[in-house]
Amino acid sequence: MKHKLISALLGMAFLGSAHGALCAEMPTLRYVQGGNSTSLSQLPITVAQMKGFYAREGLRVEFVTNDESNSAAAEEGYNPSIERGGPGDITTVSAGFFVHAVLNGSDAVAISAQTANPVYSLIVRPEIRTFDDLWGKEITLTAPWDTITITTRKLLASHGIGPSDFQFKRIRNSDARLECLQSGECAAITAGQPYDIQALNMGMGFHRLGTNYEAGPVIFNLEIVRRAWARDNGDILVRYLRAAANAMRFINDPNNRLEVMEIIRELTGEPQEIVNEIMAGYEDLTLRILPRQAELDMESFQHFLELLEEAGVSSEPLPRAEHFVDLTYAQAAGIR
Repeated sequence: MKHKLISALLGMAFLGSAHGALCAEMPTLRYVQGGNSTSLSQLPITVAQMKGFYAREGLRVEFVTNDESNSAAAEEGYNPSIERGGPGDITTVSAGFFVHAVLNGSDAVAISAQTANPVYSLIVRPEIRTFDDLWGKEITLTAPWDTITITTRKLLASHGIGPSDFQFKRIRNSDARLECLQSGECAAITAGQPYDIQALNMGMGFHRLGTNYEAGPVIFNLEIVRRAWARDNGDILVRYLRAAANAMRFINDPNNRLEVMEIIRELTGEPQEIVNEIMAGYEDLTLRILPRQAELDMESFQHFLELLEEAGVSSEPLPRAEHFVDLTYAQAAGIR
């Protein structure tokens, strides 16, 4: 259960405090998490904390939360977690919101990838049998710049459904979009794991029409910092990235399969059969759900920028991927 996971983390905090002077000498990195602490996107940092990878690098990571809208802040050219008085030094953000913020003046820069290609499914009601049945129907996505929306639009376009061929409804989270599908208000939704699996198991005839993998490899969630902060705190950032890389290597190591599955179960609270399906996706290397060692694949990120241009969310041509990324710190941490 979740209380076991929390107890493990608290136990580690207690053991760390017992080291007194040693802990006091550790530099602290403030990591801003999203509002949903049970999301699968929290898996890498949960593993890093539980396995002591941060402490091994002589680093204390303080987790703080911030529920301000990345989408709204991007419109004004900043990330609310690390800029303009935000509570952290580093955070995770949807690639689309990050790009939008930088184009509007943000000083943020991407230094690693947290999630590359998570499973997002186009879940539809029983009466929707083919993509043609979606013409004129209400499809629930997220914000226009969000990676979820961009990749779903590409999926739809590849099956002949253009932006003007359906009614766009914006709902932020997968669980809320699932409620819309249940009510009958929405004909189709994009749902991430485990909500897509839950939908299929509801006994209401919901089924999967496609997945966002059809859009091609992208980078969904990036880890970002302020450029100025990175220049002044390079050593801390390299320590963090070494720990992040070790966490990813641990998750991707087949020898750790059972332990990782238990962490997923504790983190999400999902039953074993859903955990099994989630883990099967991670183990399928063709899906590229997680980076192998927190690396930011530049080709995938460039492909995402091309999808943004195809979606028409920007009135100007977008810069190349290198404009948004600084891999200096990852390379210093041994990430290739």
